[in-house]
Amino acid sequence: MLCGFALTIPFELALEVFFGIDTQLKLFRIFVLAALTGFGVKLLYGGFRNLKFWDDLPLYAVFTYGLLISFYQMFHPGFLQPIFNSDLIQILLNLGIFFVIKNAKLTLEQWNKILWFLTIGVFGNCLFIFYQFTVFRIFGRDGGLMDNPNYVSLSIVVAAAFLFYRISNTKKWLPKLISIGMLLFILFVFPSTGSRTGLLLLVVMLLLLFIFANIRTKIIAVGVVGLLSLFWIPQNLDKLNVGASFVLTKRISKKVGEEDVRIPIWKGALNAGADAYFIGLGIGQFKSKFTKIFHDEHHPTILKVVDRGFFLSTHSDYVSLLVVYGIVGLFLYLFYITKIVVYLLKKIKVSKTKKVLRFYQLNFILLVCIIIFGIGSENFLSPIYWILLAMSTSSLSVIFRNQKNPKAQLTT
Repeated sequence: MLCGFALTIPFELALEVFFGIDTQLKLFRIFVLAALTGFGVKLLYGGFRNLKFWDDLPLYAVFTYGLLISFYQMFHPGFLQPIFNSDLIQILLNLGIFFVIKNAKLTLEQWNKILWFLTIGVFGNCLFIFYQFTVFRIFGRDGGLMDNPNYVSLSIVVAAAFLFYRISNTKKWLPKLISIGMLLFILFVFPSTGSRTGLLLLVVMLLLLFIFANIRTKIIAVGVVGLLSLFWIPQNLDKLNVGASFVLTKRISKKVGEEDVRIPIWKGALNAGADAYFIGLGIGQFKSKFTKIFHDEHHPTILKVVDRGFFLSTHSDYVSLLVVYGIVGLFLYLFYITKIVVYLLKKIKVSKTKKVLRFYQLNFILLVCIIIFGIGSENFLSPIYWILLAMSTSSLSVIFRNQKNPKAQLTT
């Protein structure tokens, strides 16, 4: 069920695109419900003694506080119950699958299998994007079968990091060549997302891979980049903007005077949070107050959304935490993330084998990706955020089997 959940995350809109079925019961949610049901049955027969939740208590406390402050805000005018109900159901499902993954007692092989299924799903979505570009000549930003192109870019960066990890750990040539081929293809499709945040993540991921690489690999990488910079790139600049790459380069070269929509959204959100003394507006209530907050905003994108009676998210995990969940929620989340980062860095430092070292380095990269991505995107309703957070934090208790050195079995 967890593999099915991972595989179907990049196919979020598959039912709508292929069968015209517009439903909240997405493919990945079917696997979530099945996994929660199976886990519930297991608990009924096996008991509740061995459940693990203490390490993640600050994260659970964030949403517990959000629920409590939502109950408090219900007695104030302007609270919209339907939006609260919708967001709460999605958060509970996401927390549920997070809890299942954290309590699945994954072996290293199972951990790799889940992330491999996610990578296959990302590759499948990239195939769909490539098909739309080459056959239907769709030249705008394309999310394929995912709802948001930014999430596609995040998924591609994560899949690329995992494929680098597989290439590094695989000795057989056929699996290595397959991983290299998949890696080159998804990176070729990447510019069609037009995601500047995704480009930043890609640069950070490559930089971390370079830092973690051995001396020989670093010398080769520097040599290749140096040769390309000196000889090939200057003579082929006009040929680099091929395929879907112009989608990204066009956004990067956007007019300097045009303000990013995030800036006025953050300003308006912080003003709304300050009006509530940063105790928290309550789950879903930034959306409910969006029209009121931005009724006199002149940014063209926000103006269009307000005129239609719609809303946008806060476009930041951290702004959302401060405004929706209050300063208490933001503090608890930052404490939790910092704690996991420190744990992973310790694991990297004490790793005794290359296999274990590469594993924790990959998980550190995954966690850094969602931390940076959260600066410009709100992700608490996104399944890819939750699977990455669950996988990177559950790595601290993954079971290593058949290790020659018992000290290499790193668990918390």
